[in-house]
Amino acid sequence: MRISHGAGHIKLMTDTSSLAPGEPRPPGMLSRRHLLHEGQVVPAAIVYGHARDVEELALFCPEALSVAEVVGDPCVDRITAGMTRRDHYRRALGIEPGERLLVVTSTWGPTSTFGRLDALLPHLLGQLPGPGYRVAMLLHPNVYAGHGTWQVRSWLAACRGRGIAVVPPTADWQAPLIAADWIIGDHGSLTSYGTLTAAAILLTAGPRREVSASSPAAMLAAAAPVISPGYELTGQLEYAARLHQPGQYAQVAALLSSVPGEFHQRMRSVLYRVLGLGEPACPPDVAPPPLPPPLRRWEIPADSGVPL
Repeated sequence: MRISHGAGHIKLMTDTSSLAPGEPRPPGMLSRRHLLHEGQVVPAAIVYGHARDVEELALFCPEALSVAEVVGDPCVDRITAGMTRRDHYRRALGIEPGERLLVVTSTWGPTSTFGRLDALLPHLLGQLPGPGYRVAMLLHPNVYAGHGTWQVRSWLAACRGRGIAVVPPTADWQAPLIAADWIIGDHGSLTSYGTLTAAAILLTAGPRREVSASSPAAMLAAAAPVISPGYELTGQLEYAARLHQPGQYAQVAALLSSVPGEFHQRMRSVLYRVLGLGEPACPPDVAPPPLPPPLRRWEIPADSGVPL
């Protein structure tokens, strides 16, 4: 079985050598190059989060339609299940009454938020007034895999002693996202998943030519305000909070899963069918994200020179 990861299919295929002249670039995980081996479909099943993905598959790799299944998105279902526990997550993270949590999310690569932190972090750290703001960073695991934890920590030296929490890639990222008052993010999946939460969203400038126009990230880029380095940050945060309304990004959230709440049941059915077994005679459990440790555990202390 093959399952895609993330909020829809965001990044377009970068190597276009196998495409015919004028042929549109497919999202990477919907292309023949990624789904076929020597012209043949290998998996017994390929599962997708949204019916729209299968429609695109028909355009870019119709050979795989016979094994395509729409099962939904587990992150959508777990975040939705966890929203009723938002206050519990905030208390577990150590967010005091009156404090507000800003979560910075980043995918990987030079056009990501992390790729531009040399400009964003000083802007962020220099303008947040006093202890009433808490900041947590959620970095894509590929950032750590590509550079190593020690190097990532070295690049974040400006955070030392400033109360910035860097959530490690082994930790559950969903609880901090649910607990956020604001999310500053790029074209990565976590920013799109943020549309399921109560947070106001601000975007960093992104590489629109590399993002699929039908992805949730593209729709969010057309709707959410963009951070401007020419204006004071707290003013932009308050402006975004004033504009934010419940359900503001419902259309973006609807692109994440066409069968919300059904992932566990549908995925289990596909797995048992592939295995040739009967399903258990009980509904699958959809557990909300677990309570996280306090943010202080992940803060970079003033004398830190060692990995998390």
